[in-house]
Formats: sequence, structure tokens, C-alpha cells
Amino acid sequence: MSIPKTSRPRSLKSDIDRMFSILDEVSLAHHDKKYKRCLHKLYELSVLTSEYDKKGES
Repeated sequence: MSIPKTSRPRSLKSDIDRMFSILDEVSLAHHDKKYKRCLHKLYELSVLTSEYDKKGES
């Protein structure tokens, strides 16, 4: 039994790719000692991951 994909406009893969690109930006910002940018990106990442917590997806 497959789950219909109509309920998810974005794909899990694209979300995960986005998370990793944010992490890359975080590590660059940290290396450059741009800590406010680093925090902002980590917040963006937490918002993205909390969407999954609400949906109960693992």
C-alpha cells in the first residue's frame, strides 16, 4: 500500500538537500566568525525540521 504524494507538495529529498546546504552555510559562517548569520541559519534549519516533528514523520 503506497502513500499518495498529493499531500506533500515538496519532496523529502529536496528538504534534506536544503538542510544539508543550510549546514554548509552554517559551517562557512562559523569559520568566518559570522556568528549571527550562523545562528540565523541554525534557526532556519530548526524551523524546517520542526515541520516534520509536527507531521510525525520519521
